[in-house]
Amino acid sequence: MADTFKSYGVSLSAVSSIDIYPGVVGTAIVNSINISNVSATDTCNVSVFLKKGATSYSIISNVEIPVGTSLQVLESPLVCESGNTITATATKASMLTTITSVLEIT
Repeated sequence: MADTFKSYGVSLSAVSSIDIYPGVVGTAIVNSINISNVSATDTCNVSVFLKKGATSYSIISNVEIPVGTSLQVLESPLVCESGNTITATATKASMLTTITSVLEIT
């Protein structure tokens, strides 16, 4: 088995659900999810979900991120199994960016 640390950066460019961590064949330990509001003028709300097959489980729901601030989503590591993804949905397009840091065990 190989252990690899990775980070994934995603801009929430639409108000639809966007994969912020695409998952891995194996196991992943998600150490952090950081979401930043890069807008100069508006607040934006965000929801983050762990997707296991067809079922989505809420990690955070409709949390407001003020202008120029960031939100650390996880208080402790989250385990993702093969086929799991993490998605995010913003209430306004192109205002939020995410960085997800993981340890992938394949």
